[in-house]
Amino acid sequence: MDASRYKSEEEQITFGFWEILWRGFAMGVAELVPGISGGTVAFITNIYRELISSLASFNISSFKNLLRPRLFWQRHNIRFLLPLGLGMFVAVLSLANLIQYSLIHFRPAVWSLFLAVMVVALNKIVKEVEITRHIPILLGGIILGMGSLWLVPAENSTATDMMIFFGGALAISAWILPGFSGSYILLVLGLYPTIIGAIASFELSTLTIFSLGCVFGIFFFVRAVDWAYTKHADRFISFVVGFMLMSLVRLWPWQAEHPDGVGSGLGLLGPNQYEVLTGQSPYLSVVLVFAFLGIGSLWLINRRK
Repeated sequence: MDASRYKSEEEQITFGFWEILWRGFAMGVAELVPGISGGTVAFITNIYRELISSLASFNISSFKNLLRPRLFWQRHNIRFLLPLGLGMFVAVLSLANLIQYSLIHFRPAVWSLFLAVMVVALNKIVKEVEITRHIPILLGGIILGMGSLWLVPAENSTATDMMIFFGGALAISAWILPGFSGSYILLVLGLYPTIIGAIASFELSTLTIFSLGCVFGIFFFVRAVDWAYTKHADRFISFVVGFMLMSLVRLWPWQAEHPDGVGSGLGLLGPNQYEVLTGQSPYLSVVLVFAFLGIGSLWLINRRK
């Protein structure tokens, strides 16, 4: 089946409030972890097309439509965006501290959950899209993904308002693309501790500047993604698959720790090597449980087709 048919099948599915809410919750959880994207979750839970088309509907005239609530609601698909945003908000607000703690003390378990999610995502896409028709574009995604593995997280420093603003714009742009992690972009920029800390402590000034940057990114980037996915879906997905393949490396459960405790690893290890080099438990049984939890969560979210 080609990508255009995949897209049309996605568009035929209509979800209710709670189904959208849970998808938003899953996207929010994904965005808290450097290495997986909310866009990936949207893609494998069959809401990606509706997400980008809804976001792309916003422009300058949207402000005028605020005076006509019914038109605004219909034109911008608020029926979909409201529960999706609410789910993300609840996930980020309620789990920020837990995810931050888990990434420091139980990283292999967290990575294994999202590695399982990514493997399931790739399996789903490869089965439904004829990737072999666009090998050069697939290789382009792989090369870019390999390059991203060499990015070293910046040292934590005092973040200026301008840095936070443009960090939000870049992070939301990465969030829209499956396989691109907004949290990982923040990590590379040295902003991850600042933003996750602001979320955990509900620091309004930082969150407001970051949110404005996100709005800026959506206005100037989401239309390009919407055009690429609408007009060149097969090529777009082939490129994304290439990048996602490299994302699997970043999500390997046992990696040598970066000094900041939350960054990507310095080397891939086996469970025994991890225990010897880091002095920490590889949590092998917990890793397996979390991997099955990741697979089970996707099954529950997608059980209705």
